[in-house]
Amino acid sequence: MTPRVLAFLLALLPVAPAWAQATAEGPPWQVGAGFIVGVPVGEFGDNVDGAGGLSGHADVALGDSIVSLGVEGSYLLYGTESRRVPLSPTIPDIVVTVDTSNSVALVHGRVRLQPRRGRVRPYADGLLGFSYIATRTSIDESIDCDPWGCSSLGATNLDDFTVSLGAGAGLQVGFGAAPHRWKLDLSVRYLAGARPTT
Repeated sequence: MTPRVLAFLLALLPVAPAWAQATAEGPPWQVGAGFIVGVPVGEFGDNVDGAGGLSGHADVALGDSIVSLGVEGSYLLYGTESRRVPLSPTIPDIVVTVDTSNSVALVHGRVRLQPRRGRVRPYADGLLGFSYIATRTSIDESIDCDPWGCSSLGATNLDDFTVSLGAGAGLQVGFGAAPHRWKLDLSVRYLAGARPTT
């Protein structure tokens, strides 16, 4: 079930505010968060229809140039399943809920080219980082309780860690009076993961 090639087209939905510290030339740093959808392609897309999750980023500009350096992270779920099963063949009268989730965590460093001025500012990104993909199964019911809380039984069935690289482009649209501290950020990403070695 672990894909041999991980490739996602990622798009931030139009709920991605960005905060910026303003200067005369534009924001030297900005941070933001938003929703993200993934469309798997290649071998991964043969078994997965899509994914959704959250993404965040932070950038700092290099002097007065159009170049900035930053980091972005994303977490996506690409499938969940819940089923009711007997706790064991020898105890069929006790039924528990078993949850299985499939997820991808992505962390990338990036180089961004973007104008420092203007209400509408397009950009292009180059990205290099890693992806961690995992399938985890857990029992929903609490099985171990103490004065500090309860825990449930779970295990990671399959996982894979691989280098990820890609490119992206997007558009930021500022709102309100200058320096447009709030921005609508729309972007797309194409990310490719290396083949696992095992």
